[in-house]
Amino acid sequence: MIIDSDLIKVGVATIDKYLHEGIVEVHFTKKDGTKRVMNCTKVQHLIPVEKRPKPTPTIDDQGNALPLVEKAARPWQLITVFDVDKQEWRSFNYTTIIAIKAHTQTTS
Repeated sequence: MIIDSDLIKVGVATIDKYLHEGIVEVHFTKKDGTKRVMNCTKVQHLIPVEKRPKPTPTIDDQGNALPLVEKAARPWQLITVFDVDKQEWRSFNYTTIIAIKAHTQTTS
């Protein structure tokens, strides 16, 4: 099977856009082969404050520049989202998506 990585990148970007606009229902296949439905988002106000990503400081209390900490390399087709039902961060692989449904947009 030939997979066009450019098309996958467009799909990942499109889903990311929907996730920043509201809640998206994603149907996908888990690594163990089971099917899963997840309602997820990346909209900050829909994520509890204590679960939101922490900004990475670049300056310490004395005004000294801090070294940047590199994140572990992750496959670009792996999408990290906040599961609004489980109230936890989860991820899924774009290539395992069966269907998506964008719910009412809630960016305001």
